[in-house]
Amino acid sequence: MPPKSPFWQLFYSNKTKYQRNNTYLNAWCRGCVLKYVQDNQAADNVNVALGMISEVRSLDELMNLAKTPLDTTAPAGGHVPVVPVKGCRKAMEKHAVGCGFVDPADLTRVKDEVAAVAHTNSENEPPSRHTHPSTQLSQQPTLVSPLQFLPVGSQSSSSSAGDRPLKRARTGNSALSDAPAPWTAAHHDIFASDICRMFVSCGMSWNMANNTEMQLFMEKWIPGSRVPDRRTLSGTYLNRAISDVQDRTRQKVAGKVATGQCDGWKNIAKTSVVTSVMTVEREVYMLRTHDMSGKPKTGDYLLGLVISDIKYMSAKYGVQTIGWCTDDGPDGKKMRRLLRISRPWIITTLCWSHQLNLVVGTYLDIPDVLHAISDALDVVKWFNNHGGALDLFEKEQKLTYPDLSPNRVLSLILPAHLSHAVDMCCRRHRTQLLTYRGQDDDVGKARKILDIVGDTEFWHKLVRIRTHLEPLAIGANVTQAPSTRLDHVLLTLANLFRIYTGRDVEEP
Repeated sequence: MPPKSPFWQLFYSNKTKYQRNNTYLNAWCRGCVLKYVQDNQAADNVNVALGMISEVRSLDELMNLAKTPLDTTAPAGGHVPVVPVKGCRKAMEKHAVGCGFVDPADLTRVKDEVAAVAHTNSENEPPSRHTHPSTQLSQQPTLVSPLQFLPVGSQSSSSSAGDRPLKRARTGNSALSDAPAPWTAAHHDIFASDICRMFVSCGMSWNMANNTEMQLFMEKWIPGSRVPDRRTLSGTYLNRAISDVQDRTRQKVAGKVATGQCDGWKNIAKTSVVTSVMTVEREVYMLRTHDMSGKPKTGDYLLGLVISDIKYMSAKYGVQTIGWCTDDGPDGKKMRRLLRISRPWIITTLCWSHQLNLVVGTYLDIPDVLHAISDALDVVKWFNNHGGALDLFEKEQKLTYPDLSPNRVLSLILPAHLSHAVDMCCRRHRTQLLTYRGQDDDVGKARKILDIVGDTEFWHKLVRIRTHLEPLAIGANVTQAPSTRLDHVLLTLANLFRIYTGRDVEEP
């Protein structure tokens, strides 16, 4: 009985016969199946983004579609399933040589194994597990990828009988049928793309790709895989992922109207930048980040950046810009005035979330408010910096708030919300609390904290400040939400006017 051809390493099988032939099996090229799966998954991702389907088809479903006759599977708008070839050596070799999706390195290796088998047979050496060159395959690492993009290590081709079905138990060459196909260039490429996405989603440093422990972990648990160099991940694969996101974004927003927004800030490298975003149907999409190092922070220069972003939005994503929003700084204010002159049809508005934060800053500059908040911060810092005092406070919480779960303890961040527990803690354990002091702390500091907590007017001031600031905090959250509309801003401002002109709010 002839041994199984090494060319089966490049093909799948499901034990079905080729056409009306009762001898040879159907053989599906692994490279063609991989291409089929990639194309269909890409098409499904686009259809999900467009809302045409609810989810991407599973890998098993696509694999089955690839190996099913055309007349029973071809999905509407899908790709033509892979056409099988006859499962004999000559047919498989002919297809593998002419297929553009088979990894050349794998094809060369298989050819070398075929030549080695032919040389062994010419010397009349009986096939043996220890001498047959093809047993090298059994020593190769098993491809068991947790990504499971293509489960090549568990396909039914491993149980096929090759050129002729086996009619007896497998002997020395059984390793050929059990050994999975090695990693191809296409597998490595898909694996690297997924690793790149994982690094970005988890906020992992690119340097981890070159970490020795990372390499050892992959070698142990995902044999045959290769983690690309950090420069390759943050270069080639990251750029490819960005292009994919931009393409999907264009397919989703093309032909729709959009509003733009830009703001200046400093990134983690302390570089001054201006970042622009666009909002389409209540969803925010990143546009570009401009490096402002050495650039003038003027309204004229900002206008040039905004106009270039508007042109970029139109050319890259096919949207029509109908509005632009900035803060009310000197450069933003002048930019909006110049933009109205340049493009009168564009609505320009300032960012009301910034304005509300400015109101908060002005409020906090009031001397009485500033003094009360400073005292509250001193109380919080003193309790948090003294472990014994903090333990007493946590025990007091369980007595003051019996409805709390046994294992739940509230952090002393907002004293106004825990005023009763703090006050009772200081009253019950005043003598003991006076003994808690740090290396440079004295009894006077502890006594000052206890006096602040015992002052009834201090708590009245905190409640008053909280009453004043809470509506502003809610308004800031409303006005900075990605789905905020102009009518939301108008209603928020009207509600703030109603609250602060009411009788329940005392003027500071």
